[in-house]
Amino acid sequence: MAKGALELATTIISRLHGQQDVGLGNILGSNVFNTLFIEALAALIQPYPVKVPDLMPSLVFGIVTTLMILPGKGGRLERWRGFVLLALYAAYLTLTLQRGGSGH
Repeated sequence: MAKGALELATTIISRLHGQQDVGLGNILGSNVFNTLFIEALAALIQPYPVKVPDLMPSLVFGIVTTLMILPGKGGRLERWRGFVLLALYAAYLTLTLQRGGSGH
């Protein structure tokens, strides 16, 4: 099973059991780990080139996504934000595929 599918399953199961913080922590923790540990370890093993134009879509979508998951009034992530986040993912995926996969 792919890592993303495991994260999705963990998030759904935690939501069904009323443990919203587990699902959100799972996703955010995975992103922090990948960024801070995996990329750092890869650079320590073998430095690699990073082109800012190739990185920009991921940075922009990452910032917008982070802003979208900030809790609104009442400390909730409302359903409409879920739809917006899915639309953002579809746009990011489309952009990445159009650019030949260089965005991620």
